[in-house]
Amino acid sequence: MLNTLIFVRRIDLIVPLTIAQCQERLQAFKPTVTAPYHVTVHADNFQIQFGGREQIRIIVNGTLSTDEIGQAQVQAEVGIERTISNLQLVGGLFALVHLMTLAEALDNSLVGDNILGAVALFVGLFWLLLVSGMAYSQHRLRRDVIQLFTTSDS
Repeated sequence: MLNTLIFVRRIDLIVPLTIAQCQERLQAFKPTVTAPYHVTVHADNFQIQFGGREQIRIIVNGTLSTDEIGQAQVQAEVGIERTISNLQLVGGLFALVHLMTLAEALDNSLVGDNILGAVALFVGLFWLLLVSGMAYSQHRLRRDVIQLFTTSDS
């Protein structure tokens, strides 16, 4: 159930719930970001996979334990799954943006340094959008998991 994650953000909470209540909440989990997701709860471990086959996946790996006064302790890591398919997806998108920008620059009869400048600008913007989007999605999923355990059932 463990995945190798990159850009990891940690969650460490003590909540006034039992482990059974935490497991129930995990089974009913619904993220605020629209994307395919899958929740797996096995004994005191849980995993939330966020993102489909064609997307870069964000994973939450966590454990549930009980502290000395009977409250549940939730420890989790939220990160981007490091797999060959994710690297291939990012590489493919990078190549596509690079080639589209190069084709547009050539079509507009740009020369020499202007072509390189246009390609560098668009590729830089592509990376900025990609990293910003992934950081935002990871932040939202982390916030959703924290709210899952800290909000009351009223």
